Amino acid sequence: VNNPFGYSRQLVQDTLGKRHTSFFFPHGSDASPWWQGENARLSSMATAARMAAKLFVDDRTFHAELENFSTDQLNWILGLNPFDACMMQGAGHNNPAYRFFGTFEYTNAPGGIVNGITSGLTNENDIDLNLSYTQTGKDNDWRWAEQWLPHAAWYLLAVAEN
Repeated sequence: VNNPFGYSRQLVQDTLGKRHTSFFFPHGSDASPWWQGENARLSSMATAARMAAKLFVDDRTFHAELENFSTDQLNWILGLNPFDACMMQGAGHNNPAYRFFGTFEYTNAPGGIVNGITSGLTNENDIDLNLSYTQTGKDNDWRWAEQWLPHAAWYLLAVAEN
């Protein structure tokens, strides 16, 4: 599978029991209609890789692979992604704005990390980020642009492991 960003893949299962590898959380799971961006998962994978790398300093190749994998996950969050969007509010550029029902009733806090990029809203073989209420006719922007403490907590743990 072409993966120029080094994005972490995962094994997923749909409600029919079909398993496959995927970049993003499936829409048709037992948790449906709840699915969202996975910046907490990416940061937790980065943390695990950095912690594991310390155990393999004598295996230079594997150590480097773990470090590179970790860096790829964090770089995705900080803007090295197809949308050129930094998902940490106030850093980088193209920060996703949370527009609850098309309003600015809730705004993201500086330093917080949003849910992030998902598979396509209507096509799981595509990707999406921050489709607006006017585009979807529904309040779906939480899937991408809502901040969540686990995203920031795992991110902080990952960068502290360096």
